[in-house]
Amino acid sequence: MTRILSVGAAALAASSVIGSASAASLYAFYTGTDAGVQIGMQDPKSGDIWVNDCAKMNNGNPLFPTETPLVLPVSTPVKMGGGIAATGWWDSQKVITSVFWHSVNGTIVNAIYNCDNESGTFVRQGPEYVISETANVKNSSIHENTGLAVELLGSTAGYRVFYHDNNSQVQELFYTTKTNWNYGGIVSQDPVSSFALGTGHSSTDNITVVFPKSDKDIEVSRFNSDKSWHISTFPDTLENSPTNKTDTSKIAVDSSVEANFSLPAWNGAPGGMGVAIDSTFTRSVFYIGTDRLLHEAANINFAWKLFPNQSSEAWPEADEPNATMAATFNFQTSEAWIYYVSGGSLVQAYRGTSGDWSNAAVISVNSVDDETASNATGKKSTGLSNGAKAGVGVGVSLGVIAIAGLAFFFFFHRRRRQQAAAAAAAANKEQPINLGEYQTPPDQAHYMADGSMAPPYSPQRPYDAHDPAKMAQMTPVHMLATPPPPVELEQPPMIHELPPENYSYELPAESVEHR
Repeated sequence: MTRILSVGAAALAASSVIGSASAASLYAFYTGTDAGVQIGMQDPKSGDIWVNDCAKMNNGNPLFPTETPLVLPVSTPVKMGGGIAATGWWDSQKVITSVFWHSVNGTIVNAIYNCDNESGTFVRQGPEYVISETANVKNSSIHENTGLAVELLGSTAGYRVFYHDNNSQVQELFYTTKTNWNYGGIVSQDPVSSFALGTGHSSTDNITVVFPKSDKDIEVSRFNSDKSWHISTFPDTLENSPTNKTDTSKIAVDSSVEANFSLPAWNGAPGGMGVAIDSTFTRSVFYIGTDRLLHEAANINFAWKLFPNQSSEAWPEADEPNATMAATFNFQTSEAWIYYVSGGSLVQAYRGTSGDWSNAAVISVNSVDDETASNATGKKSTGLSNGAKAGVGVGVSLGVIAIAGLAFFFFFHRRRRQQAAAAAAAANKEQPINLGEYQTPPDQAHYMADGSMAPPYSPQRPYDAHDPAKMAQMTPVHMLATPPPPVELEQPPMIHELPPENYSYELPAESVEHR
């Protein structure tokens, strides 16, 4: 098996329509049961973004070819070791993905891709969009080592993209159906110790961003229904009740509160961080430590608790300390997927609906093998038909000639389709880069289930706060005039991650059973 090249240690995060994802020069997002998880990683030699076969799976897992990698076509080169992020969806016929990257020019760029179900590659739709320039964010204000994270909140609430500024502070860009790309403001005035970002959300008014605060603590900034980001840390507790409006000098650890645990193998410089939220609203944070092992901490009943490591079969040792990783999840089923390099291969750690972890699976392959791969609908490829096999076995010359002719016809037809797809991709690649004006590609224009025109980034059947029935109630979070209803749980039992009247901090960890 071809060995996976080591991935650089820049930081990023990503999200999906149904779940969320995060990583450093590595992304993953969950599209649903039809097409599963989609993955991308940067090749540290060429800077190309390698992707999985978007039309095939192996027993429900992604297929990630390495001998002849599938390369995402881009016109604006990705910065070497730069942040990448992606989200996407299944539109009932194909996978569509929206990919964001930090370019060699220092800008944040986005493009939309459709999966070619015959070749398993992504074909770009329309031009690339320089969203940082559209939002009037100067290149000089974006940190040269910025991480990236994206959360798709729904067809109306749109996108949130997170990045680092030159002061190493986390900032936000936003896009909704009623706006173009705009600067959303600061997420925390507390500078990070390194540029890994992990994000997740359980509703449009409950978004979590995690990042390294120091060599002892992880910082959590949580967007709430009062339209502010509320800041906490673990395992140490912060003084007062800081928000994104709190000055850096006033964000300090409360020395009077003793931490109940310490972060194992944590030096404040992970290559990536991941967030997963299950159906009980338990938030988990993942990282790979200096010991090359995967670690998990979770917030239960307002308290952060360190979870024990899984077996080496479920969580194999990473090839590098502080290794890059990507995580994605399905909020409704409590499933979670984590990806990183182990033993020279890209591996998948999987948590099922019961909360148990299965043995890790190797998803990188030399090439896509039709005998082991299944298509996006899960049907197995069976090779030659029974009739064809019988014809060959009989050995009748007329049958042989017919089969040969049929094979030549399919070969010629397939070659023509591949050439046409390649020509279309080349034509798209030559389109000029959009430096400010943001328009919907014509072939992406379709209507949402609520009857409104879809924005360039929205799925045809979108995820809307995990409940499509709520689509008509969706309003951009930055444009609400009155507070929305309570978040997290909308029917009994009422459970809140933060106290409803006091947004002070996440409480210190206690001994609490998980699930």
